[in-house]
Amino acid sequence: MRKRLKRKRRSCALCKPYKMGGENRWKPKELEVLKRSESEIRQAAREEQL
Repeated sequence: MRKRLKRKRRSCALCKPYKMGGENRWKPKELEVLKRSESEIRQAAREEQL
């Protein structure tokens, strides 16, 4: 699974310290859907190997 926090590339810690913090990449609903779909993909891959 991808990292949950975004990396903000266009900010300088000295000029804009408020922009250096991490921001959530996905909203809670989107994250739940993503987790569910990834678990289904993993489960299907395991069944395929058997």
